[in-house]
Amino acid sequence: MRAMRAEGFSGYKDLKLVDIPNPVLRAHVTKALRSWLSRLQTIVDQAQARGETQPGVDPKAVATLIVASLEGAPMMSRIQRSDEALQRVQGHLNRYLDEEVAGS
Repeated sequence: MRAMRAEGFSGYKDLKLVDIPNPVLRAHVTKALRSWLSRLQTIVDQAQARGETQPGVDPKAVATLIVASLEGAPMMSRIQRSDEALQRVQGHLNRYLDEEVAGS
């Protein structure tokens, strides 16, 4: 893991970010993404208020990890023609939510 951190994920620069040239479509996608992130943050905020999360859980970080995972895994699965990425992400998110987010 240290090697990955030291490299700074240099391979990431080779990935091309999706550009949506149509400004109207981009606005709709941006609005949908913000809504999804906001809703997930609200869910975590509410769980925190009920004492259902670990102390110090960052609702924005949790929402970002969930959305990024659920957006990236399907893309990988389509490219690889395999559901392995979906299964791995599901397993990771289940463990993350149960062990690092949920209160004991």
